[in-house]
Amino acid sequence: MTSSLQRLALIGLGTGVAGWLLENVALGRPRYSVAFGEHKVPFLPAYAAGGVAIALLAPHLQKENVLVRAAAYGVGLSGVELVAGGIDREIMGPNRMTWAYGPDKSVIDLQHTLLWALLGLAAEQVIERVP
Repeated sequence: MTSSLQRLALIGLGTGVAGWLLENVALGRPRYSVAFGEHKVPFLPAYAAGGVAIALLAPHLQKENVLVRAAAYGVGLSGVELVAGGIDREIMGPNRMTWAYGPDKSVIDLQHTLLWALLGLAAEQVIERVP
């Protein structure tokens, strides 16, 4: 049996790798990997944080209808993306950010908020099965 912290760490690891696979393999958009010295690991921290956010939100949303859950995931995960984008901008600088949407270099937009809502609904089904 795992502790709650171990479960969240496992979910974060899994969704960080799944996000890297989604971006790099499924969508064909090369994205950075986390570097440990000379070694790069296929992992995107923003997706890991999103997975943990879903795991924390899901128990509170389980009795809500699908539209409420989708809205909560869309807003919640866009919030995670906004924070992660701010950290990314500080670390990488405004001209070397690892992602941005549109010419204004925004780190969130409506299209992706809707995508996060759908991904949140899909992910809650997988995450609830993690022991």
